[in-house]
Amino acid sequence: MSFIELTRNSYQSGLTSKKWVKLCRLLSSKLQDEYHPPPTLQQAMAHSVLALLHDHPGDSALRDYLKTAIQEGELPLYVFLAVFFESIQTMAIQDADTLHMLCRVVLECHYASGKLPEESILSNNYAGAEPANLIQGALTLTRFANTAAISPFHHLHTSSSELLILVLSSVRDYTQIAPSQVIAIFNSATNVLSDLHLPTDVRQVLETLVLHLMQVSNDGRLSHDTHTLQSQRLGSNGDISVPAPETDIASCGLVLQSLVIRRANEFGSGDTSHAVAQLVALYRWTTWSPSIFYRQLLLAAATIVAQARNDQSLLYRAFVTGRLPRLVSAFERFMISDGGAGEAEWRNAMHHAITFLAQRDQILQKCDQNHHELLNSDSGSPSAPSPTFLCELLDQLLEAGLVEHSFVATKFPSHPNEVHSRLRSAAQDAGVELESYLESKLLPESDLDDNLKQIRKITRDPCSHFSFSELIRKRFMNQGSSLDIEHLSHYCRLLNAYPSALDVICLQARLTDILAVAIAIIEDYDCDTVGDPQSAVRQFGEIVLFVQVALARYPLKAEKFVLGDRRLTADIFERANVPYRIEDLREPEPHAFKLWYKALFDKNSEGIDDNILRSTRPKTFLRIAGTLFSNAIRMCAMGKLDKDVLHNGVSFFTGYTGTLLNWTLGGVIKVLLRELQQRRPEGHLHTCEVLQMLLLSPTCPPVILHLSAGSILRSLPKGLIPMSNTETFDTTPLRHAALQSLGMPPEGQYTVFSNRTSLTQGYFSISDPPALPNAAELNPDWLHTPINTLRTALDEVDAGKVPWVDIDRSCLIMPPTKFLFTLFIELAPLRQIEALRRISTFILTAPRSPRSPPLLPIFLHVTLPALLQWFDSAATDQSLAAELLVSTIYSAMTAALHLEWALQNVCSEERSPLGEPTSSMARRLGGDLRRQGSNSPVGSMILKRLTSSQSFITNFPTFVS
Repeated sequence: MSFIELTRNSYQSGLTSKKWVKLCRLLSSKLQDEYHPPPTLQQAMAHSVLALLHDHPGDSALRDYLKTAIQEGELPLYVFLAVFFESIQTMAIQDADTLHMLCRVVLECHYASGKLPEESILSNNYAGAEPANLIQGALTLTRFANTAAISPFHHLHTSSSELLILVLSSVRDYTQIAPSQVIAIFNSATNVLSDLHLPTDVRQVLETLVLHLMQVSNDGRLSHDTHTLQSQRLGSNGDISVPAPETDIASCGLVLQSLVIRRANEFGSGDTSHAVAQLVALYRWTTWSPSIFYRQLLLAAATIVAQARNDQSLLYRAFVTGRLPRLVSAFERFMISDGGAGEAEWRNAMHHAITFLAQRDQILQKCDQNHHELLNSDSGSPSAPSPTFLCELLDQLLEAGLVEHSFVATKFPSHPNEVHSRLRSAAQDAGVELESYLESKLLPESDLDDNLKQIRKITRDPCSHFSFSELIRKRFMNQGSSLDIEHLSHYCRLLNAYPSALDVICLQARLTDILAVAIAIIEDYDCDTVGDPQSAVRQFGEIVLFVQVALARYPLKAEKFVLGDRRLTADIFERANVPYRIEDLREPEPHAFKLWYKALFDKNSEGIDDNILRSTRPKTFLRIAGTLFSNAIRMCAMGKLDKDVLHNGVSFFTGYTGTLLNWTLGGVIKVLLRELQQRRPEGHLHTCEVLQMLLLSPTCPPVILHLSAGSILRSLPKGLIPMSNTETFDTTPLRHAALQSLGMPPEGQYTVFSNRTSLTQGYFSISDPPALPNAAELNPDWLHTPINTLRTALDEVDAGKVPWVDIDRSCLIMPPTKFLFTLFIELAPLRQIEALRRISTFILTAPRSPRSPPLLPIFLHVTLPALLQWFDSAATDQSLAAELLVSTIYSAMTAALHLEWALQNVCSEERSPLGEPTSSMARRLGGDLRRQGSNSPVGSMILKRLTSSQSFITNFPTFVS
């Protein structure tokens, strides 16, 4: 009897898997001899099951036969895997469901064994389980899985990907693979990479495989790229101090984009001194002449605008034409005072730079095309002629004193006849300064819609942004100290209704200074002496909403807001988000709680009068509003408060008088959502009903719905949810309102957020989207975003574009050490050293927020030792690895040193922006490399290269101390 007969008879007789395995064991003992060794019999056993699966696809009984045989040791996993791959290559099995089932058998048996991959699926005693055969089989399966028809009944693409990763992780030494097999595997892997749309993790392991094959092959076709990289040494005389290429726009572009992305924070565009310090550090790091620096800076800036999508182009255009000239002017003044090039040299440099940019017709046309498309899409019809990008830039360079009028008249004779800023022209026609003209168009007595139209015009006119920002800043600084909030509340109301205007302010001024004034008003304001307390409370509410908009739109919640000698925080909003027990309230909150509870939730209440408004400071009511609702709902659930009375109290926040108190709803909504998660179910129906009344009310401020939308989607499941044995609540209206407020499509049609920023109507910047429910499920590649970002950035550098790396988001998704390790292990080997140097220098030296870990010390003291260990043990070109790391260390340390110097001399700050002084980092790095000594060949090479560099030792003498 053969195995195929035994298996067929057992299957048709309905024998269990255990009985079949016993019969196979008995048959093996009878057939085993010198002509039938165990591997041959095991192979026959596996073939017998696979043959039946061809006729009975996806049969669970046959699956159990295989699993039991493998688990009991009768059929080694490596034998079955080899037979499985052989059946795929011979097309013996083509059913996707069956292939998925067999992949799961292999994976589950491997994980259950507790063995390492090389112990479980490789064998030197069985030819079919050799690395080359397994890799080819896994690649064939991957190609079949990704070209087969997609079905909801199987996940072959997922299981095949997991199996491919398992197979490749089991191969540690590629030098044992025959050269002919190396070429065959290389061709298969590169074809799969180029032909198929693969998941991120699969693409990563395949790229690593290709790299290993290139390094072990003697074939010229595979070694060409490696030899090309190896030949790119960094200095002709052994030193590693080489200027940045004069065609580099990536380094300038990364710094400029960082100023925009961090516009509301320290080291952002609005923080003039720190922004100038970064430009100074960049100039010193590149070692370019003033002419080349200005040329590449303007070219990078224009390229950013040209690359931007429609929803981004206005933001970057506003920065480049409306803000960058003023920053460059401040940079130039410092460089002249520092004793470098003179004013005439800098002026000539800017003249050469703008002349060079004017010749880049393709980039300039793309800048204008993006702008026109955005304006047309907003208006729904062709927009009126607007200034060209070059015209706006020239106007602002002239105003900043960076170019001379005679130069513009000579080189750009048509400039006076072009379309210029309409707002500036209108101000000139009226004979007033632009700031005064804008103020006259934004009067409190004007209609809100008319004011918003003016705000919209301002945001689309970069030449007016500085004047508008100065208008807002001065109003806050001048009127905030007197607590005269009437005019401030008017501007807050406009910004609440059109929050994109906040981006304009952030690009030009420190938003934290404005928020410091607003928070001080919230802390200090009292209605005791005002003539009309109801109007005063409404005006106060606009300021509260303004602060909430800003804190939601930008990462400022942890900031310290400085106003003179005061250091303020936004903790009042966090306290408003928590319900308290009555006995835990702080004075004067207990007395205020009693007054307001009686006014809102007492059946004999006569409503809200001026006395209660005068007797309660607005910030006190802001803190207790959530607690008032929490207690009222609890009383209603206990039967101590009539439901009609509860709803009547809620109506003070939703009805005709809703605008009097609706500014407190941010904390109230968060308290109610917290109650749904923590309180016993008895009060859930009342809580949901109150939520619906508040959020769907016409008087609910849009910002409140935006602030609450993410929490609503997470807390309230879709559809009808049971509240008791007899009652349910339909969450559809609330979820629909939340999705609509976020600008998202209806349920089931989620879209992926971009990692760039936008200056479009909305309460959230795209760079910081609101939290969404089950983000990893909505986008399976979400966890691979950092790797995708790095790959895209390196591709853009290679293509001569301006890249971007969202460091903060990447380090939230992936630990910083893993993020850096990934850059150098999985992506860097396939790239040119110069491209990696630019990206890694920015990643390691970009100033980060106070709560974010500094990456340069982490790289030098944590990631670098791990990289050395990996390169020392890997089958890679160690000299190439050393050159890669030397380039990164030298470039990043030098950039960090220049940033330290710039902060000391531009900002008069004696601090280390990257976590610790560069001298300390250099001392520790030298000690670490010397301690490793001969134990690390790559480390020894790095130490030798850095020690032999005169420029490195001059900059960091502590490295050799």
